[in-house]
Amino acid sequence: MVGVIAVGIAAVIGMTIGLVAGYFGGWVSTISMRFIDSLMTFPTIMLVVFSFNMVGDGLRDALDPRLRGIL
Repeated sequence: MVGVIAVGIAAVIGMTIGLVAGYFGGWVSTISMRFIDSLMTFPTIMLVVFSFNMVGDGLRDALDPRLRGIL
């Protein structure tokens, strides 16, 4: 039941933002698009930071072995 309610709330919020952006257009659409884009990047950024922390120096060496022992 919690999942259904969460999806319903997300759908209502998403449709409201989409309707407002579509109706007014122009700068309202641009601002809402940039805001949503910035919200969508956070999970990716956290995944990348977490991955780098878990792998540690091994990932740096795998990406550029010339840096081994320098950094």
